Amino acid sequence: MCNGPGEVYDCGCSDIQAGDCDCAGSQTDALGVCGGDCSADINANGICDNVEILGCTYESAENYNALANWDDGSCTFDTGEPQGSCFFDFNGDGGVGAGDLLDFLIFYGDACE
Repeated sequence: MCNGPGEVYDCGCSDIQAGDCDCAGSQTDALGVCGGDCSADINANGICDNVEILGCTYESAENYNALANWDDGSCTFDTGEPQGSCFFDFNGDGGVGAGDLLDFLIFYGDACE
């Protein structure tokens, strides 16, 4: 024991210093990794900001990006309708909104003939 009988700490004769995460003096990075090198994860998605690749992450989308690891909401899908039409505008108000969702839910689960 260090200098005689007494407590034995994680680091031997002393405990881990306040603010450190190991005996080597390492700090926790933005992802919570002790001694890691991620300086920022602003959106808290678990991907370090310097390696985030924004794009469409849905494989069925027309503009799918296999390299993207964070979906940016840019996905487009082929609905089979002519360009400029609004296939999902069930109530015909010129936009897709809550009313269209409610109209869809009326028929949800019905069998198609």
